[in-house]
Amino acid sequence: MPERHRSIRKIPVDRVRPVGWLPNRKDMGEVVELAKSIKSKGDVDVPIKVRPASDGFFELVWGRRRLEAAKLLGLSKISAIVEELSDEQILIQSSIENMFRKDKNPVEEAELFETWKAKFGRTYDEIAKLLGVRREYVYNRVQLLSLSPNIIRALKSGSIDTNRFGLLHARVLLKVRDRALQEKLFQQTIEESLTVRELRRRVAAVTKSDRVGGKSRLSVVDLSQPIFNGMPHIPKILTPPQIRTASTLIIDSVNITNIYIPSHIGTHVDTPRQFFERGKTIEEYELSRFMGDCVVISVKKSENQPINLADVKRYEELVDENTIVFFNTGWGGLFKSPEYNLHPYISEDVAWWLRDSKVKMIGVDTLTPEIPYHMRREGFDYPIHKILLSNDILILENLNLTPVDRVERLWVTAFPIPILGCEAAPCRVVAWQYTENRDEDTHGGRRRSSRIPNMVLDNIISR
Repeated sequence: MPERHRSIRKIPVDRVRPVGWLPNRKDMGEVVELAKSIKSKGDVDVPIKVRPASDGFFELVWGRRRLEAAKLLGLSKISAIVEELSDEQILIQSSIENMFRKDKNPVEEAELFETWKAKFGRTYDEIAKLLGVRREYVYNRVQLLSLSPNIIRALKSGSIDTNRFGLLHARVLLKVRDRALQEKLFQQTIEESLTVRELRRRVAAVTKSDRVGGKSRLSVVDLSQPIFNGMPHIPKILTPPQIRTASTLIIDSVNITNIYIPSHIGTHVDTPRQFFERGKTIEEYELSRFMGDCVVISVKKSENQPINLADVKRYEELVDENTIVFFNTGWGGLFKSPEYNLHPYISEDVAWWLRDSKVKMIGVDTLTPEIPYHMRREGFDYPIHKILLSNDILILENLNLTPVDRVERLWVTAFPIPILGCEAAPCRVVAWQYTENRDEDTHGGRRRSSRIPNMVLDNIISR
């Protein structure tokens, strides 16, 4: 890496300009008060940071409020740290300076992280490592960009007291999809000084009341793939199933079929025991672990393509702790064709996002969430399985999501056969939906299903 030249000196105020692609801070705070402090000394206490440009100007890295105060006073020069920096080094230093500001703005941080990702192709995980923070720090702020534009503008303006509406308040509001309702709850939070807990209760009440009303009927949809001779399986790792006649009515007066099937073929669920010696096995989980609210992420992909964070961003506000997440790539409809082995796959960034979101189970309509077998190199270590299963996130494979192609929310059951001591087991995955005559709740052309009520749960679960 070439040596960076760095010096501290006074530079002309009128030769300092902002970095064109760097998001600017909207709220400049108490510039007048700062100007009064500078006036008595004739200079800033802490130098600003700039990068020299080829045309004789200087590009501002941080210290914009001090620069504006100096301009307000009419100072001709200002003390500055002048350092040769790359564009990414500017982003790193600007982000760190924002993090340690007393009046830091999480929305401005989010925009900075988004600029970083777009300009340099960095993942959120890489950005977190470069800044020396937990990946949750980055994810939690980027999610704020899914809020209503009016709320984002209000937060960026600096007019909102962070004690009245902070990062935790904003994360709760992300669970409300309706923008108008989101803004109404935002105003209530500001005006009534709602705590995070109080806001959470109001959001829960709204969610609970947002059900399909009037006459409705329960619809049950099978999301499992059939089992048959010659069905898809990962070559060289799994043997195909064998379904053979053991006895017949003509010869033995009874029909009996012998079935040999590996635990990882067809629609099945993986548990931590698959990769971890002390991991849980199928029978160690309560039935409640295999059912619940499910978010269906529609990511239609071509052969061998990854599912990246950009593909799931618009669904982030829907994914709560302990939800189930299904990935609908459109591959389930190819289950009986050779192309099924050339499936899309989940990137490690998405696996970490699922971990950070604390979901309880994920499902894919492909052979596996890992890269296809033909793309694997020697020493392949199943990174997606290990990220998820090490955090007790169960994995469903070989789903058929074609019947729910335009649905975002489901209530699902995925009950496995309780094979003692087994790391995986076949299961029947079923979606339970309420449908109403010609009056479905829609959003953006996609159907949203209601939660199944407790009275139905009582009939589903054997006591």
